[in-house]
Amino acid sequence: MRIYSKFPAEPEFESTINSSEIILDRMEYSQRVFGYVTPEITGQYRFAVSSDDNSELWISRDSSPRNVELFASVGDPDSTNGASTIPRNFRDYKNQISQIINLTAGQDYYLEALHRNQGGNGHLTIAWQTPGMKDNDFTVIDAKLLSLYLPEDFHLSEKRSEHLNCILQKHLPLIVRVVPPITPRQLKDEREEMCLKYPILDHKQVSDVLSTCPYDPTRSLHIAWYQVKLSEVYPDDKTSIYRKDGNTIIKTTEIKEVVKEYMDKLKKVKGDLYKLKRILNVVKKHDAIKGSRYLLELELSVQGKSESVLLSEYVYKFSKEYRKVHNKTTSELCYPEGMVWSKDTKIYIILPVLNYGYWVKYIIDELSKIYLNTKERNFHLVMIDFNSTDFEAEKYLQESVLRNSFTFLKKGGRFFKTEAINEGAATVKDPNSIIFLMDLHITVPPCFFDIIRKHTIKGKLSFFPELLRLSCSASDIYPQGFWEGMGYGLLGIYKKDWDSFGGEDVEKFRYRWGGEDWDLLDRVASARIEIERFKWQKLFHFPHAKKGTWYKKKNATAH
Repeated sequence: MRIYSKFPAEPEFESTINSSEIILDRMEYSQRVFGYVTPEITGQYRFAVSSDDNSELWISRDSSPRNVELFASVGDPDSTNGASTIPRNFRDYKNQISQIINLTAGQDYYLEALHRNQGGNGHLTIAWQTPGMKDNDFTVIDAKLLSLYLPEDFHLSEKRSEHLNCILQKHLPLIVRVVPPITPRQLKDEREEMCLKYPILDHKQVSDVLSTCPYDPTRSLHIAWYQVKLSEVYPDDKTSIYRKDGNTIIKTTEIKEVVKEYMDKLKKVKGDLYKLKRILNVVKKHDAIKGSRYLLELELSVQGKSESVLLSEYVYKFSKEYRKVHNKTTSELCYPEGMVWSKDTKIYIILPVLNYGYWVKYIIDELSKIYLNTKERNFHLVMIDFNSTDFEAEKYLQESVLRNSFTFLKKGGRFFKTEAINEGAATVKDPNSIIFLMDLHITVPPCFFDIIRKHTIKGKLSFFPELLRLSCSASDIYPQGFWEGMGYGLLGIYKKDWDSFGGEDVEKFRYRWGGEDWDLLDRVASARIEIERFKWQKLFHFPHAKKGTWYKKKNATAH
């Protein structure tokens, strides 16, 4: 939990409890429980903790959170390995029972527990041994001796800030003690912010460098998810750090040959106007019958200017085998017909929601950051809301920087994803714009829109990116998880192409879940739109709570 970028701020859920024992019928969650315990008897006490999975119990020798010490734990706090006990079993691990602590009757003592559940139903028990109890006996703390750390009206910001500052900053339980197997430095890749660093060289400036060749890739009118061939990349994008099944890396020798041929052609036409500084990114889609398509992204210096530019062009190379059969086919690098992406195309994000207010706010905040921190303005959020009760999304949007960049549709009745997507897409009137089917709980990388545009081309190319589903013990800062090879819920496609096959199949998937994404993939293929897919570095799906499973508000504060 401590490795989440926003922890401990902005928990997904806040509530109060009236017991030092919490048993939840759910899996994969983390919680932070804190408050005061006020003993009735002066004397020597010992505390104990049991949990599924890991937990830590921190206690202060007075009422201040600043003075907490780690008194007990399930599992080693410095290890990422899972550990668990059955409820109220305090003797499975050596650190489950604390040393003796002297407490004074009537004095408030701050205590805090951190708990992480990875699988199976979770539980957390904080117990103590009071003066006079037998050495091996522990009991759950009486509810009347527990009290809130935050006041009853803690939701009021002016009272909340005074108390929260103490437990959100320089607070010992929040320090990252575990060294994750993956560090942010290992994941750093210049491509993730490429759109912010270089102005893009307009295609018109280099349209005469190569001749144009016909582009009609080999494809089937019907396709299953497991038949989609993923594109390859260069250089190493580090997607294999999360798991060994990352993107396939193109051989350096192949890339050098392609780039050399392009740069030789560029020099022949433009002279010394442009020179290669670096190969920033290459994405390759190989056609076993015809040849290979490449998206070349090169940093070029411009004669007489100090600022570099980004060349971002699709090129094609027919295979020797194909040329033997089709002897009039060019052997030279060429521009594939129609494969020019537009850096100015407007993108409409289609997002159906039902509650999950925390994550709705998260998406709005992430899009707002792009609006505020970059020059990107050419996007529009279309939110279809099924009578959510936990968050006023429309009001929040109206008060955000996106106030002029959203459409809000209200729907009643049962959650109906396919119909909601079609209705959201129907609000987009420009056939020359891109619609992107979005989901909650996913990150929004800095060059989010730029990458969608590059891999979505009208009449030619649709984009089904593959995301990394984070495990319970991972985060966007320290990612661990698995690539969602079966998931096709995210889609970038031109509105004109969407209309050509009628969007989602509403009748087939009116209320049932499962298969609608694969069906949509097949519908795209049947419209003869090529499918682009690769593992998108730093496109992460967060683990999240299932609605309706949290305990109700009662009496110590839980985050």
